[in-house]
Amino acid sequence: EGNGNRDGFDHDAILETRVDPDDVVLPPYFPNTQTMRELYARYYDLITVFDRKVGEHLQELEEAGLLENTVVFVFSDHGFGLPRYKRWLYRTGLRVPLVLHVPEAYRDQFAAAPGQREDLVSFLDFAPTVLDLAGVPQPKTMTGQSFLSETYKKPFVYGARSRADDVNTIGRAIVDERYIYIRNFTPSRPYFERAVIFGADKQGSYRELHRLRDTGELNPEAAAFWQPRPAEELYDLVADPHELHNIAQDPAHRATLQRLRGQLSSTVRESRDVGFLHESEFMRRAAQTGQTVFEYAKSQAYDLEAIYGAAEKVGREEVATSELLAPLESPDSGVRFWGVIALAQRPEAAQRSAAQLESVLHDPS
Repeated sequence: EGNGNRDGFDHDAILETRVDPDDVVLPPYFPNTQTMRELYARYYDLITVFDRKVGEHLQELEEAGLLENTVVFVFSDHGFGLPRYKRWLYRTGLRVPLVLHVPEAYRDQFAAAPGQREDLVSFLDFAPTVLDLAGVPQPKTMTGQSFLSETYKKPFVYGARSRADDVNTIGRAIVDERYIYIRNFTPSRPYFERAVIFGADKQGSYRELHRLRDTGELNPEAAAFWQPRPAEELYDLVADPHELHNIAQDPAHRATLQRLRGQLSSTVRESRDVGFLHESEFMRRAAQTGQTVFEYAKSQAYDLEAIYGAAEKVGREEVATSELLAPLESPDSGVRFWGVIALAQRPEAAQRSAAQLESVLHDPS
């Protein structure tokens, strides 16, 4: 929703109005108002600016005689800067465009055929692919896969959401060819919080959504932005492409839920996901040990097993309240943190545990 002109390119100077707002079909989670249609139409117009800029670069390569000696990656960082897109763990926030132009001279290096489509690609795969093109071995620290590999096939893509500007809501996602599983580790927090990035004085879409909320005109799908999140979300992307019908509690999809829940848990541990310890704690601990944050995160001092074990209890109804109190006594600040978050999901239990909770108000962390 801004011009995105941090590249120094004056987009407004060449922005043409091509898409009629009345022709725009909004997704169901946006209220069908003139303002929302105009914002959506503007996005389509901005895409034409992007296309034109890509065309200019391709023309420069061609005029320099380099186009047929250049592999071109065309992609974006995230989708729309609208609610449910940027910073959100739904497929709308994880999926981005990616087009590769491979000159004829290099096509034998790529296993994929021209025009082949592959949905499960990760940004982690970009660097290994470029190294492969250059004939450079992939370092063991890189976890992605080269597109050039004949065995290239991803069973899933891992998505992460941690701090976004002044909002610290933590979630992880697993997307396979049909389903997306989202685990919200701070589910008591609504999607829209009282925060700078969601303020009504910011982007046009937030202004419009706040206005409609104040006048009681929000559609139910948009009103959900102000509701707490479920601890687990599961969507069938074929039957429900807009990700509106959470089937995590549907017995018919129990096997899928358990499979993706297990995959997410394994991926967190195998990747040593650093998002389960607060940034300030990482910096403090690393400074105390004379390490960089990266070095500390890779060391055994970062007790991910204990910290993530406490985080996994958040929002799980089958976990007894006594199990949620134990983490408050842990010597690890990350475990204590998740103990508090888990209790926040159970207001009645938190009331009964007021003394223990008050004690951690004086926590040195």
